[in-house]
Amino acid sequence: MKGLVLLCDCRDDISWHLASFRLSKSNLNECDLILARVGMFDVSLEEKKQFLVCPYHRHKYGQFWRPSKVTCQYPLHKGKSKTLKGTDVVTLQMAKDIYTLYGSTIPIGSCK
Repeated sequence: MKGLVLLCDCRDDISWHLASFRLSKSNLNECDLILARVGMFDVSLEEKKQFLVCPYHRHKYGQFWRPSKVTCQYPLHKGKSKTLKGTDVVTLQMAKDIYTLYGSTIPIGSCK
């Protein structure tokens, strides 16, 4: 298909974007950010070489993503409607832990 790129070729500088969402300590590259945003945390390099991504999803989950909700995303806090500050974000480690504990994918950068 036209415009598809290998996921492992997604190497744009996203450090400024991570910093703006208080994720600068995550030390992610664009490829790993895309994978983490969709709940795929431990993907081998060989697998990354087989995945393709279209420009729309590359930007939606990569360098141009924005948190979609301002309510708490933690699985046990369903229905909580407190307004959250931009400092309350799910980090990469938190997303992995939530997935392990509850089987729920919470995209990094979401409000917690």
